[in-house]
Amino acid sequence: MNAKLCGLKNAVIFLITIGFVALFGSPAFAQQECQLIRINQTGEYAKANLDIFPKEITVPVGSCTVWVNMAHSYDVKVSFRENAQPCKEATKGETGFGMFKLETGQSCYLSQTLHLGQSTSLVWGQPGEFKYTIEATPVPPKPDVKPVEINGMIKVSK
Repeated sequence: MNAKLCGLKNAVIFLITIGFVALFGSPAFAQQECQLIRINQTGEYAKANLDIFPKEITVPVGSCTVWVNMAHSYDVKVSFRENAQPCKEATKGETGFGMFKLETGQSCYLSQTLHLGQSTSLVWGQPGEFKYTIEATPVPPKPDVKPVEINGMIKVSK
């Protein structure tokens, strides 16, 4: 009989916890809105077209952007070049980003390499306009298939 009461007690606690989370959100995680940016591929390898969707977005301060590589023939990186330092200062809670010096001497706020299905993200703490580039490298590398660059824009509003 004790085992049945203990099981019933655990079930009630579980249901109360689920109800609390459903009504008020998870107490362990902050509530924030995220905008998904998909890196898409249509066509096969050498004839592939890459695109970002959406190319331009407006998000409020405190929200995040998440880039997801859905291009099966390319590894990608997300880079902020012309506004690398302001972008770094405007973001917090980045996942997979860091500052790098490019061969041209210019600074770059650059993500790690994203393979198919992987993602990277930034949480925006300050308003501004931030141009970024998706750098896509064919996988496996082939001499007749060149790397691709696609540009996008994030506008962060107050």
